[in-house]
Amino acid sequence: GKTGLDGMLNAAVHAMTLPILDAGERDPDTMAESREKLGWPGEDPDTVVFAAIADHAHERVDNALGTVAAFRTAFPEAHDVRLVLLLHNTATHPEAAERLRLAVAPDDRIRLIEDPESTDQALWLDTANCVVSLHRAGHSGADSVDSERVMLALAEPAARGIPLVCTETGAAGELLSAGGALLVADTDAAAAV
Repeated sequence: GKTGLDGMLNAAVHAMTLPILDAGERDPDTMAESREKLGWPGEDPDTVVFAAIADHAHERVDNALGTVAAFRTAFPEAHDVRLVLLLHNTATHPEAAERLRLAVAPDDRIRLIEDPESTDQALWLDTANCVVSLHRAGHSGADSVDSERVMLALAEPAARGIPLVCTETGAAGELLSAGGALLVADTDAAAAV
């Protein structure tokens, strides 16, 4: 006899379009304007900008400090790389915000966009050559919510064709393939801190 599982294995699979606006590809002029707004005027067009997004309410999961540490480890002396972090909930989580400010203070290659407005979101994406998310697994019971939140943050850059580097944890690892992202182990993200 058929079990419930057998019936599910024969179910039709449907693809659905995610509700993400197609902002199209970025042009070099828009990228240069965005970099100038961040305080990097006259940047060499070959300068590579990595972008990350984090919510201070989810400091451990979003791992902004780990992203900063990984950037500095990968590019200790390089002058042709930048990192810009789009940060939410800095006012409601001042301790987490201050930890990150102190961590990036000595490095003028790193910019923080705190409590962004919608124009800042566009600026963040228009600046980036690559988006990085070294997120960690969430707390027990919160994994699916954290995973969905991280994946939604990565959906827009992915839709715009911006290369992604992210941990294979959660929905990102399940939905992004090696063709769409460079996936790294969660242990690598934890070791960066």
